[in-house]
Amino acid sequence: MTKINNCFLSAKNFLILLLTLACLSGTAQNKSNRHEGWITLSASKKVADKWKVNLTAHSQNRLDHGSYVNFIQAGVSYNLSSGLYFSGQYRLEESKKPSEWISENRIQAIAGYKWKLGNWKFRNRYRLEFRKFANKSLKYRHRADIDIKIPTSVFKTYTPYFNQELQFSDKVLSRTRSYVGITGKGKLVVPSVYLLWQTDKRDWGRQNTFGLGVKLDFKL
Repeated sequence: MTKINNCFLSAKNFLILLLTLACLSGTAQNKSNRHEGWITLSASKKVADKWKVNLTAHSQNRLDHGSYVNFIQAGVSYNLSSGLYFSGQYRLEESKKPSEWISENRIQAIAGYKWKLGNWKFRNRYRLEFRKFANKSLKYRHRADIDIKIPTSVFKTYTPYFNQELQFSDKVLSRTRSYVGITGKGKLVVPSVYLLWQTDKRDWGRQNTFGLGVKLDFKL
């Protein structure tokens, strides 16, 4: 456990250092830009022939704001076939807006499909989210993304990938996310590092967020 904690803290400090350099250059161009570091720890275990359970802990840190989003998430998935799967997730999220922490209970219903085209690997995923905040009515959000793993002989132990996500709230495109990263190979731990570009709809236009993320996925 001590090694995991040290790894988590080292990755966080490394993210803060890199994002500080990015902020110095990016803020001068557009003061509305945000610069963040994301850290994710996840674990999954196959419990039956077609069933799998998973647990995720995630933290988002903003250079000018500190830690502002943290969540833990648990779920179960079922493989209907070699490509088609369904999943259910529960998430407890804490977000800081702007000076107090707001709790959210979120349930996700997920359907996904994986396939190959030559050595290229693709995955489509749709998520319907039921979001409940204290003293507020239930909110819904639709999320759809495509993930592409790119075959290459340049990286022997890492696989480059690209992911594009669209999020819709109240029938409006409220958020987009674009990821470019590399995923490692491992039997017990699968590491990933990625760059993120996120846009959010505001009254005055689109809010840009640029981030660097690290993920460790434990296969139990």
